[in-house]
Amino acid sequence: MIWSHGGARQSLRSTNRPQRLTYEQSRYPYRAKTNKMKKLVPQGANSAQPHHVDLHVGSLIRTRRKALGISQSELADSLGLTFQQVQKYERGSNRVSSSKLYEIALKLETPLASFFEGLETPVGGGPIAGGLTDFLNQRGAHELVAAFAVMSPALRRQLVSLAMAMAETDD
Repeated sequence: MIWSHGGARQSLRSTNRPQRLTYEQSRYPYRAKTNKMKKLVPQGANSAQPHHVDLHVGSLIRTRRKALGISQSELADSLGLTFQQVQKYERGSNRVSSSKLYEIALKLETPLASFFEGLETPVGGGPIAGGLTDFLNQRGAHELVAAFAVMSPALRRQLVSLAMAMAETDD
């Protein structure tokens, strides 16, 4: 404790009184003062990339929210969050706690397990689930899926043929 009197500082700590030890010093007295404790961090926790599960869950939150026509702000308000927090969840930059994921599932009227579907890659299945999620997050994808759902089977086949022909000429 430092006291100031008339501009001069005086320390109340006496020189013969023992110094207080930090928790680390008292717990590990054999360590040198200059040796800092290394913090144990799970592998990959310091990387700049979000975990693939966080990306997957966030992407499915976004897909379901957009399918229901709910804005980020509306979802955030119903969960007691800011829309920026919902953005971070959807991008995977922030992890969604289990209790918050439960609330999100209730608000989005979807089973909790649906956020984890497609995580295990089936043999030979590869990027299909990831590509579908990416597609559904594009502008106009939900409208295209809704229109496709009400088409007759013959019209669907024609549309698929047209799309495949357009994709071949796009290269």
